[in-house]
Amino acid sequence: MDFTKYHWHITIAILTAAIIVALMMRPQPPSLYSRLGGIYAIAAVVNDFSDALIDNPVVGRNSPNPRLAEWSTSQISRLPGLKWMRTLWVSAVAGGPYHYIATVPGKCPFSLEAAHAKLQISPAEFDAVAAEVRDIAGEHRVVL
Repeated sequence: MDFTKYHWHITIAILTAAIIVALMMRPQPPSLYSRLGGIYAIAAVVNDFSDALIDNPVVGRNSPNPRLAEWSTSQISRLPGLKWMRTLWVSAVAGGPYHYIATVPGKCPFSLEAAHAKLQISPAEFDAVAAEVRDIAGEHRVVL
């Protein structure tokens, strides 16, 4: 069989494979999960964040939103499980080795919209949660 007519095709295939291998072997930057400090550091931030939300006057037990106030008082026994789920979620989103499965699936595997829809969170309440994320992250020296 005469392979000379396939010479350029074979050469291009070999060069393409070599480029792919070289790209795959380049050192990769550490994942966000690693930069955050891994599961224990993420769990510590989630723990403090979750506790801060319960005490937050806008979204916690004294929230004007009756659904949020009810969760922060009558459903408080669920907080340890919620902390676990939040830790899994952050770890998975940050590229960690954990797999998050939503208890209320949304449009995307990491979407929290469906899980929070019944709470009818207002833009001001969302901003209060974002401020807690910023404050707690700062206390833990997490760079956002």
